[in-house]
Amino acid sequence: MVDTNALSLLQLIKRLIPGLLVAMLVFATGCEADKKEIPSPGIYLKMPDGGFELEVNDTLIITPKITYDYQSTYQWYLNGELLTQEPAIVHVSKVLGKETYSFVVETPSGKDSLVIPVSTILRIDFKELELANNSYNRGENLPGGSIGFISKGLVFPVNPFGESEWTGFTLSSRFSQTTTAQPDLYSAYATRSTSGKFMLYSQPLSPYAASVYLENGQNRVFGSMSVANSTLTYLVMRHGTESGIRRFGGTSNNEPDWFRLTIEGYTNDGVNTGKVEYYLADFRSANNRLRTMLANWATIDLTPLGEINRLSFTLNSSIKNEEGQMLTPPFFCIDNIKIIR
Repeated sequence: MVDTNALSLLQLIKRLIPGLLVAMLVFATGCEADKKEIPSPGIYLKMPDGGFELEVNDTLIITPKITYDYQSTYQWYLNGELLTQEPAIVHVSKVLGKETYSFVVETPSGKDSLVIPVSTILRIDFKELELANNSYNRGENLPGGSIGFISKGLVFPVNPFGESEWTGFTLSSRFSQTTTAQPDLYSAYATRSTSGKFMLYSQPLSPYAASVYLENGQNRVFGSMSVANSTLTYLVMRHGTESGIRRFGGTSNNEPDWFRLTIEGYTNDGVNTGKVEYYLADFRSANNRLRTMLANWATIDLTPLGEINRLSFTLNSSIKNEEGQMLTPPFFCIDNIKIIR
C-alpha cells in the first residue's frame, strides 16, 4: 500500500529542485559580485625631509608600514644592489657619506616602492662641551697650550683679552630677546638651540685670525651650519643707539641697509675654494615686506665650498663711520655645523 502523503512530498521535491538550483546559482553569483578586490599595497614610513641623518656608529632600524599586506614579497636594495628580502633592515653608520636604500613590496594585486636616503654626518653642536646654563666662556680657563674650543675635531680659536676686547669665539648658553639699555653681549637673539649651547663669533681686525678648522688637517665637505644674530647686534640694528648709530632703514625707514656674513672655504694647503654669502639683515628692497632681519636660527648651505679644511667668517654692514669702519656690532652666532663626507 502506497503512502499518498509521502508520494505527494516526493513529487513536490522534484518540482522544486529546478527552482532551488536557480536560487542557489543566483545567490552564488551575488556573492561573487559582492566580493571586493584587494587594492595594491602602499608603503608608509615616517622619515625626515631629505632622509635620515646619523652619526658614525649610530644604529637605525627601518621598518616600513604596509597597507594591504597580503601574500607579500619584499626586496631591499642598497645603492642599487639587492640586499635582503626581509620586511625590515638594521642600518649601522660606519663612514661619512650618503647611502640610498630602496624598498619594494609586491602582492598579487600590485606593488609599491620607496626610496630611503640615509646620511652619516659629523654634527658639531657643542653638546660635549661643559658649560653651566645661562652662562658663557671666552676661553680664559682652557687647558694650557690650548688654542681654543675643540668640538669633534673642529677648532674654534679664542683670544680672550678682556671683557670688551675679546675676539674669536665664545661658548655661550644665553638666549635673550629682551630690550634693555645694555643688551646682553653674549646671548643669541633666537630660540634656545637643541643642545642649549652655541658659539658666539666676535670679528677681529683680521677676519682670518678666527677661522675654524679641522685639527687633523683633512679636507672635508661641510654640508651646512645654523646662524643667528646676537642679541646686541639685533637690537642695535632694530633700534639704533643713543651714541649715534642709526637704526636700519633710518628715520624714513627707506635706507637700503644690510648686514652680511661672508663664509669662505680653504683647503689644508690654503687654496680658496669659493664663498657663500648670507644677509643677517637686508633692507635693500623698496618693498617693506621684503625687508628682513634674522630673528631666529637659519640654515646656510655650505656644499658649494667643496672639500675644505677651514671656514673663515667676515661680517660687513652698510652702516659705517666717516673712516669706513663698520658700526654694526660685529657678532653672530653659530650652531649645528654638519660635515657630510
